[in-house]
Amino acid sequence: MEETGTRKIDSGGFPFELQYELEGVYVELSYRPDVNELLLTPKFIVYVLGSRGLDDFNMGTVVLNLRKKERRFQVAPPQEPKDADSSVYVETDKGGMRAYMVLVPPCRNGRELLPAEILSQVVNDYNIAGGLIEEAVTKSVQDGRYYEVVEIANGRLPVNGANGRINILFQTAHDSAPRMDEHGNVDYKSLDLFAGVKKDDVLAVRVPAQPGVPGFTVLGKELPAKNGREANMPRGKNVRFSEDGNVMVAEVDGRADIVNGRVEVSTVYTIPGDVDMGIGNIDFNGDVRVMGGVITGLTIRATGNIEVSEVVERAMLIADKNIILRKGVQGMDRALIKAGGDVISRFIERCLVETDGSVHADYIVYSNVTARKSVVLRGKHGKLIGGVTRAGKEVVVRLAGTPTGEKTIIELGPPPRQKALAKEKQTQMEQTQEQIKKIDSLLEAQGDVVNESPERMRMWSKLLSGREQLQKTYDEQMVGLNKLLDLIQDTEDGKLHVYGEAYHDVKVLIDGAAFTVKDTIPYATFKKRDGEIVFASCDKNERGE
Repeated sequence: MEETGTRKIDSGGFPFELQYELEGVYVELSYRPDVNELLLTPKFIVYVLGSRGLDDFNMGTVVLNLRKKERRFQVAPPQEPKDADSSVYVETDKGGMRAYMVLVPPCRNGRELLPAEILSQVVNDYNIAGGLIEEAVTKSVQDGRYYEVVEIANGRLPVNGANGRINILFQTAHDSAPRMDEHGNVDYKSLDLFAGVKKDDVLAVRVPAQPGVPGFTVLGKELPAKNGREANMPRGKNVRFSEDGNVMVAEVDGRADIVNGRVEVSTVYTIPGDVDMGIGNIDFNGDVRVMGGVITGLTIRATGNIEVSEVVERAMLIADKNIILRKGVQGMDRALIKAGGDVISRFIERCLVETDGSVHADYIVYSNVTARKSVVLRGKHGKLIGGVTRAGKEVVVRLAGTPTGEKTIIELGPPPRQKALAKEKQTQMEQTQEQIKKIDSLLEAQGDVVNESPERMRMWSKLLSGREQLQKTYDEQMVGLNKLLDLIQDTEDGKLHVYGEAYHDVKVLIDGAAFTVKDTIPYATFKKRDGEIVFASCDKNERGE
């Protein structure tokens, strides 16, 4: 405290001064850039005025003049300054996760409180109960750090428990594409097609969910945490579980796969020779392995893979997974090869092929081939002659067409029917959304039905039920549309890679654009740009690199 003429000044290094004058007590503020904003809040300044024992000060005046950023204003009538001990002001953030203190120095003959006394004020007067940093308080008092903003407590955010999970212990991803060695030979025999397991092999283990760790605020309020959700062990086929249900093991020798979320150990149906009239048609829940060939007129259906060691004639092969033809197919314009996975065949001749995966072959002749992903021809020939070949992402060939101009059509990108279906689904969603809006308007018009008649209540309930059903329909439509749009997006930017030659009269279609080769084009990649098909140097070699 110092005296200047008729004024008595209480500053203590704080960014404002209390000036005791004949006309009254004034506050003079300093809005320096280095001043912490907490020190210029109405709450803190009012606290300091109260800690100085100032009588009859006007809180409203403080708030108003701070808002106006006035530098000097009167806050109380004339009076003498009083003795005041040092004290502490504590402020918490909005979330209650941090607490800050400001030490206020003593005035006149007041005394400096000890660290233990300041700590007592922090805990008892301000209820700081969680995450208190006692060393920060003690050191600030010992160092006399008055009018400094010091962080003295930290809350802790809750930590949600980790969800349980299922660890699958067998290989689930397989590369069914045939491999080419350093000499350019393609191996159609050694393929990575499935994970073989033995009886009693452990297939999956459930890892339990973890409990959450609660948090707390600096005021001691507990912040609850969510416990992790337990994972459900998938169902299975040809498997069994441990007593506690946390371990899945194979019941039989076979191949392990995940099919529609189920773990299945499939047995394999092996035919030691040809599939002929002595065997007849085959419809098997698992894999089918034919050590010979398949003669004309027969059908093989399998929920797993189909593998044939010799030539397939005019037959029908349908598999939910991959089809592997180690010699190839001579379809005589009547064969059907349809796979949910990939089709791998040494050659494909006069055949209809449909696959949700890719087609890998040495050559394709006079066939109608549709692959959702890619058609890749590599090996001794790598040629595509005649017919129509469609792929979502890419076609890779050495030779397209023939020097004599055999008509060959290559189509890339999403099929037009997929885009039309997406537009149709979008229209259905808009119609459903419009119905939801109409029901919302009716519900709003109904108003509060708490004290209404039973008939009004029934109408309200019926509207709510209808809206809930429509919302469920809308959500399902959204999932279906997103899946279709993802599929379309995956098949955009289709490319034809010719790492040899594309002969004249080869027709290339990419997402609605068309191009017909007039003269032989060597080593080129065809793609769509600005609505037209253009070509440049081939992006890939015969190894697909």
